[in-house]
Amino acid sequence: MIYTLIIFLIFTFIVYFLIARPQGRDLQSKSLMQQRIQEDSIVYTIDGIKGKVKEIKKNKIRLQTEPNGIIILVNLDHIEKLEGYDYEALVKESKKKRKKK
Repeated sequence: MIYTLIIFLIFTFIVYFLIARPQGRDLQSKSLMQQRIQEDSIVYTIDGIKGKVKEIKKNKIRLQTEPNGIIILVNLDHIEKLEGYDYEALVKESKKKRKKK
């Protein structure tokens, strides 16, 4: 009985530190990145489309694609990367702001 409890606690510890915690950090950095998106920023979508932001409305973005200038409407959650931003620095910056509060 006690061995089962110990194994369960070890498994819970492993799942937390190997899965849950890193996933939380990824969500935090993606949220910070989405807040930094402005018009004329260069972004990459999940599908690999590179484009310049032309308009932002709530959770929708109008992108002008790079090679041919086609304008597409993309959900904000589908933005993978914002060109020119260091994500680790953004996460550290947000932690410092929280500590000051």
